Amino acid sequence: MLAALGTSGVFTPIIESAAAAIGAGVVIGGFVGASAGVRHGLSRKEVERSTLRDSYFGAVWVLAFWILDQCIVYAT
Repeated sequence: MLAALGTSGVFTPIIESAAAAIGAGVVIGGFVGASAGVRHGLSRKEVERSTLRDSYFGAVWVLAFWILDQCIVYAT
């Protein structure tokens, strides 16, 4: 069933752009979280402990902005 939806061409651009948004959010969230940890003088272990969580939060934020952008694009 999913292969049929993926090959139909209707959902593929949406899935691709969502995946790109999630990937960008992971990178940006990890970078911002690690930079903030270094800026506040946290040790390497403390920064590494929170990096995965920060990456997930970054992905959620960017995905939320992507959904908002999709709503604006399809509403106009």
